[in-house]
Amino acid sequence: MPQAGENGKAQAKSPESKLAVTSQVRLGFASTYYTMAQAMGLQKLQDYILGSPSLSASNAPIWLLGVQYSAKDKAEGMDQAVLDAVSEDFQSRIWMTYRRGFAPLGTSELTTDAGWGCTLRSGQMLLAQGLQQHCVGRGWRRHADTPLPEALSRLLRWFWDEPSPQYPFSIHNLCAAGRPHGVKAGEWLGPWVLCHTLEAVMKKMEPGSLHVHVHVVSQPGGAVPVLYTASFQDFFKKASDVSEAAGEAESASQQEPAVIVLLPLLLGLGKVNERYVPQLQQVATWPQSIGIVGGRPGSSLYFVGCQHDQVLYLDPHQAQQTPAQAGEPSTYWSQKMRMMPLASIDPSLAIGFYCRTLGDGLDLLHRLSQLEAQSQGAPLVSIVEGHTGPSWQDSDAKPADDDAAEAAGDWEML
Repeated sequence: MPQAGENGKAQAKSPESKLAVTSQVRLGFASTYYTMAQAMGLQKLQDYILGSPSLSASNAPIWLLGVQYSAKDKAEGMDQAVLDAVSEDFQSRIWMTYRRGFAPLGTSELTTDAGWGCTLRSGQMLLAQGLQQHCVGRGWRRHADTPLPEALSRLLRWFWDEPSPQYPFSIHNLCAAGRPHGVKAGEWLGPWVLCHTLEAVMKKMEPGSLHVHVHVVSQPGGAVPVLYTASFQDFFKKASDVSEAAGEAESASQQEPAVIVLLPLLLGLGKVNERYVPQLQQVATWPQSIGIVGGRPGSSLYFVGCQHDQVLYLDPHQAQQTPAQAGEPSTYWSQKMRMMPLASIDPSLAIGFYCRTLGDGLDLLHRLSQLEAQSQGAPLVSIVEGHTGPSWQDSDAKPADDDAAEAAGDWEML
C-alpha cells in the first residue's frame, strides 16, 4: 500500500524498492563469499579453477584488441620480448571489478555489487576501452612510475561509483540509465540490456565532454542484426550535427565524432555454435575491435584477445573497496591474464567496435560484409545496401521475445 509523504500525498513504490528476502540472502552470501575469498587468499585457487594466467607456449600469433604479436622464429615459439610486450599491452587495459562500500544504490540500499554486477562491470570495461582509445590512442602503454595523461585520469574519474552526474559511468548512473531497459540493482542482466544501457548513459553525457556516440545494432525477435550501409554513414553525419548543436562546433572541425558500435548476439543454445567460432576469431584481429562482453555460463567476463582457440580475458569477479577519491588509479589495472577455450564461452555475448572516423566505419562495413560472405549462411551481422531498417531507426525498440532470450543468457556471480 502506498505510504503518505511529508506533503500528505500517497507516494508510489519506487521501481528500485527494497529487494525480496530471497535476493537479500543471496546477495548477502555473495558479498560474504568475496570478502572471505580475498581475506583468506583464495584468489590463487580461483585462478587455477577459472583459467590459466599464462600464455600458451604455442607459436600461434597472439591478437590483443586488433594488435598482433608474433614469434620472430616460429620454430622456437614465442620469445620473452614478445611475451613482455603482450603483458605490457594487457596491463594497460582498464580493469573494472565488483566494488564494496559505495553510496547506497537508490532505495535498494545496496552498497556492493558483488554477486550481481559482473555484467555491468564487463560493460564498463568495454566502454572504457573505446573511450581510452579515443582519449590517448591504441598505442598508449601504462608505466607505474609515469603519471597518467590528464585525459585518462579524467576518464577514470567518470567511472567512480557515486550517483552524481559528475561520474556518468558509475554503477549508480548505469542502473538509472538502464532502468527503462530492465536494469534492476541486485538482479542479473544479459547483453541486450547491457548494450542499450551503455547507449543510454552516453546520451546523458554533458555536451562538450566527449565526441563519442554509442549505437546498438540489434534486430527484433533475436534475428541476425542488419546493418544498412547508407544509414550507417548517415549516423556519422547525425553524430556530427548533434555535437555542433551542443556547442562543440569549434572543435568539431578538428575532431570528427567517433562511434562505438555494439552488437548484442545469441550465437547458439547452451554453447556457441561452432560455425561462429572462426568469425569471432577474425573479429578479434580487426583494428576497430574493443573486445567482447561474454563469459562462461553463469559468469560475465571481458574478452580482449585470442591465441588460436583460446581467448584472453579480464575478470571482474574481485570485490575491491571503493576508492576514497575519484579516479584513484591503483585499482583499475590488472596483472592477471587468464585464458579459456573459445568454444567454452557462453553464446550470449556483445561485440564492441570503435570507429574513430567515417573511414574506420566504412572499413568496418567492408570487413563485416566479407565476413558475412564467408559465413555459410550464419553471419554475425547482415550488411544491406541502402537506408532504413529498425537497427538504425529505433534502437530502443525492445524485441518482443527479449525477456526469454535474456533469461537464457543471464550471467550470475560465480
